[in-house]
Amino acid sequence: MIQKNFAGVIKEAIKESGLSLRAFAKQCSIDSSYLSKVLKGKRNPPAEEETIAQIANFISMAPEQLMFICGRIPSRFQKLFLRSDIFEILERLPSEGEAPKPAVKNKIYSHKKGNYADEHTGKKPVFKRQNLPDEIL
Repeated sequence: MIQKNFAGVIKEAIKESGLSLRAFAKQCSIDSSYLSKVLKGKRNPPAEEETIAQIANFISMAPEQLMFICGRIPSRFQKLFLRSDIFEILERLPSEGEAPKPAVKNKIYSHKKGNYADEHTGKKPVFKRQNLPDEIL
């Protein structure tokens, strides 16, 4: 279920569940007319974490994932995003299908040794795991 927006995720979930919009909304404890307006783009997705979590649990998705799809940062990650180096760390994470990007610059590959080494010192770099929660890695 890879969708880029909340409405797409919910439309697909309704289709897969075989429920009507009203029945789906009732199962998620939200107003069906509100949900209808969200799906048509006339209203924004819910802002409350509890509401998003109820929907996510019903469609078997991680609540944090659905919150990001809604354009919200889950409260348990907000302190993490206030770190001054978080965007630098995130930039180094590989995109889908990419190889990881090294954190240290100026590396050369030694065919004789079969590893990377710093071009100035000739020493093999030490790649340390960043201080990130396991959920991010």
